[in-house]
Amino acid sequence: MPKILLIICLVFGFSFTFWSLVGLIRLLSESAKKNFLGRETKLTCSKKTAAPNFIDRFTPSTGNKVAVCMAAFNEESIIADSLQALKKIIAPAHIYVSSDGSVDRTAELARAEGCQVLEISANHGKADALVAAINHFRLCENYDFILFVDADTRLREDYLINGLPYFDDPKIAAVAGFARTQWQDNIFIAYRSRVWFTIQTFFRFGMTWKFTNVNMIIPGFASMYRAKALLDIDIAKPGLVIEDFNMTFELQKKKLGKIAHHQNITGYTQDPYSFKSYCKQIKRWNLGFWQTVKANGFWLSLFWVNLSVYLLEMLSAGLTFLILPSLISFSLSALFLGLISPEFYYWGIVILKYLLILFALDYLFTIITAIANNRPELLFYGPTMLFFRWLDAYYFFTTLFLAFNTKINSNGRWVPPERWPKEAAPALNQ
Repeated sequence: MPKILLIICLVFGFSFTFWSLVGLIRLLSESAKKNFLGRETKLTCSKKTAAPNFIDRFTPSTGNKVAVCMAAFNEESIIADSLQALKKIIAPAHIYVSSDGSVDRTAELARAEGCQVLEISANHGKADALVAAINHFRLCENYDFILFVDADTRLREDYLINGLPYFDDPKIAAVAGFARTQWQDNIFIAYRSRVWFTIQTFFRFGMTWKFTNVNMIIPGFASMYRAKALLDIDIAKPGLVIEDFNMTFELQKKKLGKIAHHQNITGYTQDPYSFKSYCKQIKRWNLGFWQTVKANGFWLSLFWVNLSVYLLEMLSAGLTFLILPSLISFSLSALFLGLISPEFYYWGIVILKYLLILFALDYLFTIITAIANNRPELLFYGPTMLFFRWLDAYYFFTTLFLAFNTKINSNGRWVPPERWPKEAAPALNQ
């Protein structure tokens, strides 16, 4: 058994292997506890007494318990659909839209849905728009929890039913939504679908167990915070292009509480569907990550131990993928030159075997994702995903240089996002 674990660590990385095992232990532990409590309820309840049901506790009329805060910029093509989905789980009077310098009908459509709207004359960026809404409507004073969503977010109807009970534990400061892509038969959507599944299943689930609490990101597209915790978080810290990494780092650094996360707390996001929009987003995310690491610095904690191991593995894996085109070229050239010298042929075969093993392991993730999400289409796109991993590695390293070696004007301001045409609106993968 130890030899098998060692081989797995060498192939997949220590961080991936460790958190996958922690996640498995968490899953088994929570399943056993759930089964035990279920049996106990059946034994203690009379025939006329029903077991407690969270559905009875949280309905669309949640009163002043939860406020939804959305920042939007020129989102008239999708905002009405998003708000209509939100209205299925919470009354529109508790949905607050901050229109950040929009020049289209974003604010008008939000008001038409019965939501509270703040119009900001100039484009300040998502983080500043969220802060403006929180302050203008005094959300932290009037509500217990703040739910942040993006203009393209679609929350599953049981989001609050599944998410709010975690706050019964006073140690929980935030609930991180489980990201799922709004599916479309597209190569970029296919890759992002695999990324969401892999990161959340094999990393975040273990990192957010109550005994670990070293999660590095609370995704800003669909996550809830305890209102009093937000008072101590600098949401719009200057010099950052995105806010959610920094909010998570500050929560961890200031020891404001733990982070809950489960696959049943689901939100759907509209991922990039073109090469240009994908590159733009991944560059922004990586730059925001490195800026956050730089801005918050080091502090002695298990969080930083985990972050250090993760960074070392990401850097080593990134280097491997960056040199991948060179390895392919060398292997093919060596096989060709093998007609002249057997030594070239030998090294060509060695490298080719390494590449085939790498491809097989990468494709294994595609198979697992396809089965778990009931998406056989992913198997068709699987062979292309090594290219995306190379692209991710490229931006991981280039943004590291930008964040630490240059002065960038990172004011967080956004530009109009690229959205799916309405006639080709992505479907939700339930």
